[in-house]
Amino acid sequence: MEEINLTAKELKDIIDNNKLLGTGNYGAVIEYGNQLLKIDIDLYKKLKGKNFYNIDYNICEHYKYYYDKDFQDRNQIEDLVRRQKDVKLTQLPRGIVTLKSDSKDINGISPGIIIYYHKNYKKLESLDPRDCKKVLIILKKILREIEELEENKISQTDLIHYEDYEIEKRNTNILYKGDNPEIIDTSGFFVRSGDKFISACDMYRDFSNIILDYFYFNHLKAPVIREKVTTYNEDYDLIKEFEERTRKL
Repeated sequence: MEEINLTAKELKDIIDNNKLLGTGNYGAVIEYGNQLLKIDIDLYKKLKGKNFYNIDYNICEHYKYYYDKDFQDRNQIEDLVRRQKDVKLTQLPRGIVTLKSDSKDINGISPGIIIYYHKNYKKLESLDPRDCKKVLIILKKILREIEELEENKISQTDLIHYEDYEIEKRNTNILYKGDNPEIIDTSGFFVRSGDKFISACDMYRDFSNIILDYFYFNHLKAPVIREKVTTYNEDYDLIKEFEERTRKL
């Protein structure tokens, strides 16, 4: 497992001077060479653009009431790094960011993780739904990626979510470049792996919603009827139905 060991000042310099690619509920994703760092969003907001006389002290204050001072479970990251050798179609986390300090309160804690940089990839929801051929190629590849994750006891249970339940505001954790998709956000609260893996049914369900959205909303302009689809075979059948019906459009 990779580890990037930083002083508090080095971490703040990265936050202040490196390119921010995006933020979520939990992390801020920052460009770091040919990789990305995903940093605790609350710490990012605390440090970004601020003038501190003693950065170590301010980080200590940030973590003062935290029971668990690591941004994400180290055991989970280590487990996912080990599984990467068998996972060929999805990029899993590469390691952790740790702090080095004379202060025992923050020395060794992990404020972030190291993740793969999908350069020049776009969000799946930006894919033109009118390009049915490309949509189908990508959907089939995503289904195979989900199957491979299941085979390796990994489940990403947050492939898609909606803002105010509006389909046109869907947000996925899938990127694509050309006709190559990539499942992202493969660690943290919504990921289950190893001994914590239960099943992949949530992934298959989320993926079925993506398929149904592309077909019903974008082509029939009709409300999406959510079916209880929780297996590979059911998703495969949905893709085949999408393929057959789009031929008639």
